[in-house]
Amino acid sequence: MTTTQLFVELLIIGLGVVIWVGFLIAGIAGLSFEKSVLDIKFSLWPPLIAVAYVMGILLDRIAYSVFNHKKNQIKKKIFCHEAEPPAAIIERIVLESSEALNHMINYNRSRARICRSWFINFFLIGATFLVWQVRVNQISNMYLIFVTMGFFVLSLVSCLIGGILEKDHYNNIRHSYDYLRMHKNTEDKSERNDTEI
Repeated sequence: MTTTQLFVELLIIGLGVVIWVGFLIAGIAGLSFEKSVLDIKFSLWPPLIAVAYVMGILLDRIAYSVFNHKKNQIKKKIFCHEAEPPAAIIERIVLESSEALNHMINYNRSRARICRSWFINFFLIGATFLVWQVRVNQISNMYLIFVTMGFFVLSLVSCLIGGILEKDHYNNIRHSYDYLRMHKNTEDKSERNDTEI
């Protein structure tokens, strides 16, 4: 994964943090939509992006800790052969063997990381949006319930999709490793046959 890709990934995660922190601050201060959002000057966007990037790093680590147990369960299920190297070594072998495989595996990992982080983001956006609207009372109760539940549903969907993508990520590594090993065995046999001739 390139530095630019990682930066964009953490920025996407961090922007979610900025949204729910913004709702939280607006709720505590009792700011309306017009005052809290539209008054942000253009000159404040660069520091806001910098803050979003840092927040993205922090939330990515928190999400990693939250999902770590589930991730280890998936890893154990897929890499269950005791005779083989550990999963981390297998992943390194695959990543170093082919640029195309490296790109594909990092892309899968990136999607899983974004999903597991947005599971937290969507939940906290929904919760802080609810707090903010209860404080400023700008929209009807029906609309408030609808929007809040929408964020909670998106959180649940992100959690489920994150788990599926995590499984796909490790399955991809598993199949890639099996393919490389099979390809190497075929090459070794071919070389042996050539030397015998």
